[in-house]
Amino acid sequence: MNVVLADGRDISVPLVYFPSIKKLKAEQREKWYVLDGEMFSFDDCNEVFHVEQILGKENLYKYNFINKKLKV
Repeated sequence: MNVVLADGRDISVPLVYFPSIKKLKAEQREKWYVLDGEMFSFDDCNEVFHVEQILGKENLYKYNFINKKLKV
């Protein structure tokens, strides 16, 4: 997958790192859109990707859930 950033950098990333994008057909991958200038998604994908994931900082954008007991 090739991504051109606003600053002109052209980044190539293997689709193996983005399995949900890899599952999309080529026609589906053409229907993408930008969110808030830093994220993108596809019409037929329920996942949102951050530009930092393209730059290899995917750990910063994974959800971490803390299991806390609520006191009633």
